[in-house]
Amino acid sequence: MSSNASEPVPPAEILWARFREFLGQWGVVEESPRGWRLTWDGRVTEVELTREQLRTYVAEHLRWRADNGLAPTLDDGLPPAMTDSFGDCFGPQEAPYARVALVGLDFRVVADAP
Repeated sequence: MSSNASEPVPPAEILWARFREFLGQWGVVEESPRGWRLTWDGRVTEVELTREQLRTYVAEHLRWRADNGLAPTLDDGLPPAMTDSFGDCFGPQEAPYARVALVGLDFRVVADAP
């Protein structure tokens, strides 16, 4: 799904639902105090993310693309760089539990997670 430059940034609740759908392709998704908890293949990935962080990220992504003369693209309602960054953290997870957090424009593994 692509957006167009004149479209406003979707409301936080819509983006939140889109992110839940994105996570749901790998397992069972539940909201948690930190954001989301994804249970998959005997593992848990906890995602630290707030609705405001998500909306701000999408707004900045669309604004940056427009400012640089690029089409404001979203894949299934989310910025491709955001979903790629999550995949870079999630993909190599071997431990039974990992926590990732949105730091700036990238997801990063939280080193002190149990």
